[in-house]
Amino acid sequence: MSQLHPLFPTFVWETHLGLDKDDLVSAIKKFSEENESVDFTNRDGGYQAHGFNYPLLTDAIKNNVPTNSDLEDLGKLHIHTWVNINNSGSYNVRHDHTDGIILLSGCYYVSVPENSGNIKFHDPRSEVIHSMADARYYQYDRSVELIPEDDLIYYFPSWLQHEVGSSKSDDERISIAFNLIRKPDVDRYCNVYNYE
Repeated sequence: MSQLHPLFPTFVWETHLGLDKDDLVSAIKKFSEENESVDFTNRDGGYQAHGFNYPLLTDAIKNNVPTNSDLEDLGKLHIHTWVNINNSGSYNVRHDHTDGIILLSGCYYVSVPENSGNIKFHDPRSEVIHSMADARYYQYDRSVELIPEDDLIYYFPSWLQHEVGSSKSDDERISIAFNLIRKPDVDRYCNVYNYE
């Protein structure tokens, strides 16, 4: 009997945080009234602004970070967050959060109406892979769509390209995206730049 070895997998972790949706939505609405949207990955009317601070969410994100039991504790974590509000027709273009200092990126879904756009992750291997005979024969997926829901969080590598499909809902799709950085990685960068 033959055996399949899934070499070099790319992980996306998910869990629910159990946060109070109404209170979080209220805080996000207040934040969006006080902070102008920036044009980054959002398109066709989507709102995006950086620096949202909601301690219960920050703590929940940090407390649920996937860990490696064989290694040392993660240590102190820094989190950078931003708000995404997508209306009908809004979407987020394909992008990544690549930076050698980021441990993980992710997204927490506050409110996900039906048909408001799925998150799509793209095969991290070069497009060259998909022109090869084995890819044509075995029909490797070029991308995988995951269907988010309220109170769901995804953690994924910062280099993993992703996008959000166009919303076909009249209700707002609200999410909080983030990057996580470990203090030891910040310290390593500081040591490199202070080298004489």
